[in-house]
Amino acid sequence: MTTIDQSRSEADPALRLFLMGSLTIELEGETLANLESRTVTAMLIYLLAHERPIPRETLADFFWDERTQTQASANLRANLSRLRKRLGDYLVVTRQTVGINHQEAGCWVDAFAIEAILQDQLTRPQPEIPALEQALAWYKGDFLAGFYLSESQGFEEWTMMQRERLRHLAVQALGIVVEYHLQEGNYPQALAYAQKWVTLDPLDEAAHRQLMWLHMRGGKRNAALQQYQRCRNLLEEELGVEPERRTTDLFERFQTRSPTPPLHLPQLATPFVGRQRELSQIAAGFRSQRRALLTILGSGGMGKTTLAIESARRLARQPLTLYLDGIFFVSLAGLPSSDLLADVIAAAGASPQNVSDPESYLLDYLSDRELLLILDGFDHVLSDGSQRLLKRLLEGAPDLRLLVTSRRRLSLADEHIIELHGLAYPTTADIEDAAEYAAVKLFYHQARRLRPDFTATPAEMAAIVEICQLVQGMPLGLALAASWVRMFDCATIRDRINENI
Repeated sequence: MTTIDQSRSEADPALRLFLMGSLTIELEGETLANLESRTVTAMLIYLLAHERPIPRETLADFFWDERTQTQASANLRANLSRLRKRLGDYLVVTRQTVGINHQEAGCWVDAFAIEAILQDQLTRPQPEIPALEQALAWYKGDFLAGFYLSESQGFEEWTMMQRERLRHLAVQALGIVVEYHLQEGNYPQALAYAQKWVTLDPLDEAAHRQLMWLHMRGGKRNAALQQYQRCRNLLEEELGVEPERRTTDLFERFQTRSPTPPLHLPQLATPFVGRQRELSQIAAGFRSQRRALLTILGSGGMGKTTLAIESARRLARQPLTLYLDGIFFVSLAGLPSSDLLADVIAAAGASPQNVSDPESYLLDYLSDRELLLILDGFDHVLSDGSQRLLKRLLEGAPDLRLLVTSRRRLSLADEHIIELHGLAYPTTADIEDAAEYAAVKLFYHQARRLRPDFTATPAEMAAIVEICQLVQGMPLGLALAASWVRMFDCATIRDRINENI
């Protein structure tokens, strides 16, 4: 098929042909019920596929290869006459050639547009995903599905070649688009494209493996295992072969995995309020599989641990998750030496005890697992050795995600920083909307927990606002200040803090 310029939108040209799936021809916005005969329709399609005019003898022989030259020429004249009655403005007919006036006549064909886009994009180092998705949106079925021309073996063979070429291009594009959405964490889109991929090429094991992963991430282990069985049955029926080793390995891995990934997180000591921006940053950071290390950076008392735990709880509740092997929390605050880092991480996953080489064991254990590991208080063990271990883990375990809390940067190449400051608090003395601020909410929740009868009168609220300003929204400072409500009113607490912050 000669590549025809299809850069204009499908809505612009007067003549539009939809050849992918059911055949539809539109002229000036109206659907043409027929073009006299299948042969006339086929001739129009074939002419549109060629940029240059075709010799009349070649065209006659192509469509009526079993007829004499005289009969074929007569048939060509008759069919051209029918075509000119309906679409004469689009034809350029001479004594020697027949062609389409591509320069002057406005026409758009979905199949040609798909081919033009995919041939261009698939040769690029980094194809543009929106362009691929547009081409795939036009791919509503195989090229001229259900359309045949029994009297022309040449047209049938040409149709089959176009069908296979377009299908091959679409399968390539689907693989790229599915992988992109997987990397970005857009699982519903990835699932839809993977299902289209399997429908288009049911013997492609890569498509079945992607569907298995997506079903498993959605908590549908049975669906993932059933997808493997469908793949196996198809290969046996159509080709008489067994699935590839990596497909079977994936099936065996999913058989041993729990449909509900483990969630090992401590309970929050204080109610969680605010931090919506930071929660969104963490969710967005891990939504892309290209980002594996997030560090929540902040001074002591800023609520780094609380944010990490709450983020993990919310990530675990997502309908489709990256963490098929679970989420684990590891506190490093009391660790006496960074040399024990591998031991304590391994222990968090209930690994065998007394391993002779904890670091090697940990690397081997995590190499094929998808999990989120929270390392809390990494500044206590920050050293060349601990940095080297994290680097090895990230390199050797491609599906591992690390959420680290620290007072200092880890200074690793893959590190993405989320810097934590105090909770939002009113910066003026106006108390009208003060209760909507996260710092005020935290103080009030803590006060009510310790003194259930506590109520914030206007005078108390004014003092609470000043307390929030004095501690600059620091969660630990607010919790400590609120702990005094059993002994003092808020004005006294404010004054005590003012005297000695």
